[in-house]
Amino acid sequence: MGRARLTAKLALSKIDKFSGDNFDSNVGIEEWSKELSTWRLGRPINGGTNEEVNKAAVGSGKGVALWDIPASTTRSRLVETIEGTSETTPGWTHRCNEHAVHIDKYNDLCSESDDFLAKHGIHRKKGVYYMSKADSSDPSKRLAKIVVFCHGGLGLTWLAHLLHIPLPLIHSSFWLAPSSVTTILFDEWHEEMPNSSDSEEKNDAIILTPRALCVGGTNHLASAGLQTAPSRYEEHLRPSGLKTNYF
Repeated sequence: MGRARLTAKLALSKIDKFSGDNFDSNVGIEEWSKELSTWRLGRPINGGTNEEVNKAAVGSGKGVALWDIPASTTRSRLVETIEGTSETTPGWTHRCNEHAVHIDKYNDLCSESDDFLAKHGIHRKKGVYYMSKADSSDPSKRLAKIVVFCHGGLGLTWLAHLLHIPLPLIHSSFWLAPSSVTTILFDEWHEEMPNSSDSEEKNDAIILTPRALCVGGTNHLASAGLQTAPSRYEEHLRPSGLKTNYF
């Protein structure tokens, strides 16, 4: 925890009670919050042979961290569970009736999203996004920055599809401030398409995994001296979607 401790000391050094000799007496160390250095694979990923990256036993601090496992591998395994289409493992469409009522509209939105991204060379199959190597050689597609202006409800719902998170959990656990910015990186993985029997498709695709770099960021508002706008639909002066304890 050396780097985290040093970072904390530098960050808090401007506050009197944390400065100088007072630091150790006023700042605690939570052992459980140390980095998960033993949460790693003890085997190669997808038959890989890179010994520097893949070789090592679990617990050694070497090997591939669980959060670095190719996302397409994980997502392709969980498609039915996440989308609630599995007959053996009921998903949110079986357990969250309020959301399940709108499943057809959600599926339509997801299809529209896929069609929209396909126009930019980003395709989706069985929960995995990819770009053909031919399209990836075109800088206008591979380096494209796609900007969409939308409202909070649509933004959250779209994130559920892009990030492959059950819709009810996105709606209940995330919040997008008015005029906020959310940034999604389509992270490149140079690997074979999972669950594909087409050998040509396996070798012709670059896997793209949507990863959230920032959700609901408002730094641009703070820099301009602006506050998050309150909603006329909420009691008191607070943004839409937040209840009670927003100050």
